[in-house]
Amino acid sequence: HQEGVAAKASEGYQRGLADLGKNDPGRAFVEFDEVAKSGTPAYKSLALQQQGGIRLQQGKTAEAVQLFDAAAKVSPDLLFGDLARLKSAFALMDTASYGDIE
Repeated sequence: HQEGVAAKASEGYQRGLADLGKNDPGRAFVEFDEVAKSGTPAYKSLALQQQGGIRLQQGKTAEAVQLFDAAAKVSPDLLFGDLARLKSAFALMDTASYGDIE
């Protein structure tokens, strides 16, 4: 069962990356959303980070930060979690107070 979930998440994540390559962030966001809802923890974290990046490029910083923070929470290990937290801090760097970033 776990292998099937991982394989499906991998395929969905790849479709999202392909959509980004085709400059279709709207479709990519939908693909990543499916992975974030049903994939393995690693793919959930990666998909949420991709969604955060899309929102950041769209100028939706608050939503991007929420997605990065969610990615950190579902992360299966410290490295993925730290990467998501770093992206969140970078997104807030120019607009938030030091306490918020911390």
